[in-house]
Amino acid sequence: MQNLEIFLSNFSGDERLLHNFISFPQFFSVDWLPQFPPSKVMALILFLEKQHWIVSNPENPGYYSWSSDLPRQQIIDQIPPAEMAEFYRNSVNILIQQLPEGDSSTLTIAHQCLLAGLQEKDLEIIARAAGIEEENHQISSAIELYDAILKFMESLIEKEESPISETTWYLFIKAIEHRASLSLFHPSLKKLNRLLLIALDAARNLGDLKTQAYLELLTGQHYWMSFQYKQAIQHFDQGWDIIKQIEDEGLYKQGLKVQGLTYIIKGQFFKAIEAYEQSLGELESAINNNFFLLAALNLALCYTQVGMPQRGLGISERIQNYCEKNLNLPILSIALATSGMIFLEIKQFKKGRLSFGRALEFARRDNLPMVEVIAGIGLASIECQEGNFESAAEHYKVLWRIRKSSWYYVLNFYPLIDTGYILHSRGISPIELKPVFDFLYQLKKD
Repeated sequence: MQNLEIFLSNFSGDERLLHNFISFPQFFSVDWLPQFPPSKVMALILFLEKQHWIVSNPENPGYYSWSSDLPRQQIIDQIPPAEMAEFYRNSVNILIQQLPEGDSSTLTIAHQCLLAGLQEKDLEIIARAAGIEEENHQISSAIELYDAILKFMESLIEKEESPISETTWYLFIKAIEHRASLSLFHPSLKKLNRLLLIALDAARNLGDLKTQAYLELLTGQHYWMSFQYKQAIQHFDQGWDIIKQIEDEGLYKQGLKVQGLTYIIKGQFFKAIEAYEQSLGELESAINNNFFLLAALNLALCYTQVGMPQRGLGISERIQNYCEKNLNLPILSIALATSGMIFLEIKQFKKGRLSFGRALEFARRDNLPMVEVIAGIGLASIECQEGNFESAAEHYKVLWRIRKSSWYYVLNFYPLIDTGYILHSRGISPIELKPVFDFLYQLKKD
């Protein structure tokens, strides 16, 4: 850094030139900033080469990549944020012109837009980048991009400075639909429920029944995940009423799966199974997105509850094979956890330990804390039932992988309670659960 400061103090204007170049993430071309004199550009290039901060590209003369020796963040930290945002915005405009079309370019430009400060014109490329990451099952990255769209739209709606275009509303609706589906892995239910209701109003105003129906199902999903069953059934039923008005076979089968969830909530397991059987189609169908695969996995558990665990295992294993083929590790981890739950229910502990262990491995690889918690507690339950209480307590620590306020999202996994109670009663629970059981003891029938 001292050499850099000495260099910049001797060459007027080079500091701003460096800041422009450093705004490019991986590489740059000396031709991208024609507003600077070539002599200044070459002087800076020579200095950067001497410091081993850039590497030339022999196949593309004039192109340079940043090296790992570059103190990039130290340089950026010295630049006022407002100025750096301008440099990032300039780089966005140049990269749009210079980079070839493709997934890699889209992702690069999208992240530059985030650094520059999102503008309405950026929303389409952010949405495309999020879709690419989701398609590649890069869940955390996809969520970051969808959340950026939602945050920008919140501010746009609150300002009420000018009417929002139909195109922008649809970008918002697409973002909330996909982000809501990904709540299966990273819940943020309270915030997203509010945004889903805004999107529902927008779909009504746009007169788009299909979008409205899908949003009703997603809103119901969110209430279902947080055990607000009355609201969940209300939205599921509203979505189903709209679906019956539309001639769309794919949406109809989605609705049937969700009707299955409605019956599960009501304890009508055989009706749930009947609805699921009517919804069956090819797994490769585009209608089988993550949420509807999850609905099928919940119905696999339903089969177990009515004494048909092998049918439930068959559903789970079919989805596992589909996910392995399509490299969908997030849903694969949930499917493995589902098999683990069924094996736990029928006391096949060896197979259950194997399924939970694989689910835990994939959940940690893809940073899916909700699945990690279910798999970890499943393993704790097996250890408990085999009398290995110290090992069970170690596995139970996984509950801290999600916020305490999120614990109730996994309440439908009964080992959360019974395993915790066993460890608590033996005085070896790694988590203070007395307030939880005090609360449960005082619950009344209603």
